[in-house]
Amino acid sequence: MLKYKLIMRRIFTFILILIDIQLNAQTSLLWNTTQDLASSSFGNNHPRIVMNGTESPVVVWGRDSDASLLCSYWDGTKFSTPLKLNTNITIATASWMGPDIAAHGDTIYVVMKQTPENSSNSGIYLSKSFDGGKSFSSLIRVDKIADSLSRFPTVATDKNGQPIIAFMKFNSNFRASRWVVTKSNDFGKSFSQDIKASNWFGSEEVCDCCPGTLISDGMNTVLMYRDNNKNIRDSWMALSKDGGNTFINACNVDNNRWQINTCPASGPDAVIVGDTLYSVFMNGASGRALNYMSKTILSEAKLVKTSAIQGPASGLNSQNFPRISAYGNAAAIVWRQDVSNKLQLPILFTKNIYNGFPTKYDTVDLLDIDDADVLVTKDKVFVVWEDFASRTVKYRVADINTITDIQLNQKPNQIIISPNPASDQIEIHADEKINELTITDLKGNVIYQSQNPEKLISLYGLSSGIYLVYCRMKTGVAIQKFCKQ
Repeated sequence: MLKYKLIMRRIFTFILILIDIQLNAQTSLLWNTTQDLASSSFGNNHPRIVMNGTESPVVVWGRDSDASLLCSYWDGTKFSTPLKLNTNITIATASWMGPDIAAHGDTIYVVMKQTPENSSNSGIYLSKSFDGGKSFSSLIRVDKIADSLSRFPTVATDKNGQPIIAFMKFNSNFRASRWVVTKSNDFGKSFSQDIKASNWFGSEEVCDCCPGTLISDGMNTVLMYRDNNKNIRDSWMALSKDGGNTFINACNVDNNRWQINTCPASGPDAVIVGDTLYSVFMNGASGRALNYMSKTILSEAKLVKTSAIQGPASGLNSQNFPRISAYGNAAAIVWRQDVSNKLQLPILFTKNIYNGFPTKYDTVDLLDIDDADVLVTKDKVFVVWEDFASRTVKYRVADINTITDIQLNQKPNQIIISPNPASDQIEIHADEKINELTITDLKGNVIYQSQNPEKLISLYGLSSGIYLVYCRMKTGVAIQKFCKQ
């Protein structure tokens, strides 16, 4: 009898795990604990994450104390000891801006801006790796700016793994701000003269304090940036259909018409899935800094829809720094938000971005959060962010849940419990005869068991809580939860 009870407890513990997973399928993410990527001595500014050829993450970030750029790769169980990439120069780094990274298999490019920013001798530099982020080349000067000034480098790769780099360019007085793009055809050894990609349709300048993002998919290359058209600071995309050689069209992907004469210090991000550009950005036109997502048809350079990432929420004060990642049709969005004067790091995840995102977000972390980034791989989601209390880059890993797609029952909705929640009794409806019915609590303790169960089961004397109903039938086993009020 004791052996039977032990077996039953193990069975119900396993069933409980499966049911919990099934009922939490709105996020489909199973999270591991939060960890430090490295000690605080390595800094934590503006982490950015990509995937190498073995589908392992590589992360770069900046360190305030000596204006350094650090890089670390995932070795299968942990992140490696950070490697400093800028040996001979100092770089611009802050919580809202810093280095950028792109990967094409095990070919990885990292770009950085030399300081001081207000000197034409301070350039944009590239370091590259061909072994998945384990080692990097010496620095290569990218920009050809004569007496101009530059800032905010961002990098992508074309379909052949060649680097495409965008950066903001100014005249010698830090005026006439615009975004330009340069390419390499020899894997970063040399770069073409930059071409202008911004300032469309009457725009005089771009937002000179707002970082941008460059993304590429196939022949489509998109530059995401915040515009400044007489202080209307919406987010825009500039489109190239020849891998970044020429930019032929542009589109306001925001369309909130946010008019502000101060610096937002926040830029857009995006992913390309098929012919659709999914953009995320902050906009303050409502009177609060809120995050939005938009859909744009690339072939037409046409905005389809803009909507808030999250609907109205009690206590929501502000949102900022949204980032998005996709792998196939799966996608995730992370951002920072203030709810009732407490910071949160939320995430939305969908297995199919064409079906949209769930209405409820998961929470990756709380409190001392700043700029975050996200990476979706085939079976995992990685999130990295600044923790400004510990001065470390934090990370958290989630397994993408595949169990939720497996039906535990051979027939859908094989049993129905009503009412649910219940007070006095429950009635169990089944598609076929129940050969054995067992009710347990969440610890696996058997509350009720019968091989000839009654249709109506009394809950008299049962404490309030969640219980499991386990029905064994000819075609298999069906399990459902119910709540006793």
